[in-house]
Amino acid sequence: MKKFLSALFLPLFLMASDAGFYVWQREYSSELKSAVSYFYRQSNGELYFLAGELENDEKAVTISPAPFIDFKRTTAVIRIHIRNLDKRPDILAEKILPLYTPWSKTGKLQIDLDCPESKLDYYPELIKALSKKLPDTRISATVLPCHLSHYRKFSKLAEVCDYFVLQVHGLHQKNGRWQIMDRQTALQAWNKARQYKKNFKTAIPLYSNYVEGKCITPDLDFTAKLAQVAQKTGGVIGFRLGIDGDRNSLDLASGIKIVIGIKVEPEISLVWKEQSSGAWHLLLRSTGIFSQKVKIRLNLPPDAEITDFDTFNGAETVDGIKYISLILPPCGREKAYLWLRCKTKIDFNKFNSKIKDFEIL
Repeated sequence: MKKFLSALFLPLFLMASDAGFYVWQREYSSELKSAVSYFYRQSNGELYFLAGELENDEKAVTISPAPFIDFKRTTAVIRIHIRNLDKRPDILAEKILPLYTPWSKTGKLQIDLDCPESKLDYYPELIKALSKKLPDTRISATVLPCHLSHYRKFSKLAEVCDYFVLQVHGLHQKNGRWQIMDRQTALQAWNKARQYKKNFKTAIPLYSNYVEGKCITPDLDFTAKLAQVAQKTGGVIGFRLGIDGDRNSLDLASGIKIVIGIKVEPEISLVWKEQSSGAWHLLLRSTGIFSQKVKIRLNLPPDAEITDFDTFNGAETVDGIKYISLILPPCGREKAYLWLRCKTKIDFNKFNSKIKDFEIL
């Protein structure tokens, strides 16, 4: 723990070229294309595309690469569900090959295997089988914190991989509370991974989940600190690439900063727009924060004699119209939450603002 904390105070000489992200969509939308294009402009880093899946019912899902993908900056990721471990490693490797073939120009394959601790011996055998069939391919494997406790078995896996990816995230419940990433577990796993003397990348969470109506999010300040030190062990991969309109992902500009270890400050932009009817609409856009419920102080002009008002998109006013509570729009989107009319002529454009003082509900 002390070594980790002391490393946080080292100078940060990192560039956006170190950024890496998972792209986990099965279908490519115009929003995804825009996000990939933005990433290519802002970074020299790499994207890790979901290239196919072998599901539990033995269904094979092939995802063909889109024309806008730069193979030189791409690793193809094949996701393999647990029931496929019933096959011999060489047979499973044969089933993986057709999924990788459309992506073979990347020269890089990553295996994302649902591997229980009891079957950890299977994982290196699969990687060895793939290496024989793909001798010129750089092969990596994703691993979980629990795998690192089995030193002998995990050493065999680390030895046959070009590198491994430590996934320190995943929706889980601890002490009755839902979490995306547990700080203690992540720190312990990262320190254990260093003991294997093998280059590894750390996969960090840049997503949220709704459970029973509550938004579960990672601690982004801690995530950025972990990313800063993890850059020194081989790099960081953010899960996942922020896409315009994705309710559960962080905006990409903020995500790039966090992946290279830079803390981001959440910011909400309030924009007033006058309508032809004479009413004013309040629209919000946010960065550095997930789409979750917040309470915002409106700070309306003191001389505004409001004659009528109402809310949009599930927003509610609090204490008259002093505050408003709402669920923030998805990253990249702007939404209207309030309209009002005044007895007197007031230019609300003067009250457009960016706020950092808000309460997460």
